[in-house]
Amino acid sequence: MAGIPPAVVTAFYEKYPAADSVRWGKINCCDYEAEFVLDAKKLTALYNTEGMWQETAIKISLKDLPAAVSKGFNKEFGSKKISAAYSLEMIGEKKLFYKIEFRKGLNFTDAVFSSEGKLEE
Repeated sequence: MAGIPPAVVTAFYEKYPAADSVRWGKINCCDYEAEFVLDAKKLTALYNTEGMWQETAIKISLKDLPAAVSKGFNKEFGSKKISAAYSLEMIGEKKLFYKIEFRKGLNFTDAVFSSEGKLEE
């Protein structure tokens, strides 16, 4: 946890006291990421420098994507092969979103959809 602000670590363990196998990383100048396991699920939580929670992503299987999200992805990106899917809880939002990672050309990219299948900007 070297280099991770104490406020970030404290806020993380207040929200996820049972987190296991925690790995920390700095995303950019102001955001920190904790990858961890909770209840046998892989999660990633994002915090700003002050320790304010921003979002949590939970890795899900492709079969657990809502049908509307799969349909929205296919409408926007055609037959691109999905490499990973996540449910997202985000600050200020009362509903879940879904992040889909996929290959676009030589690189991997991601897109976020509402539970209704609408691509979010």
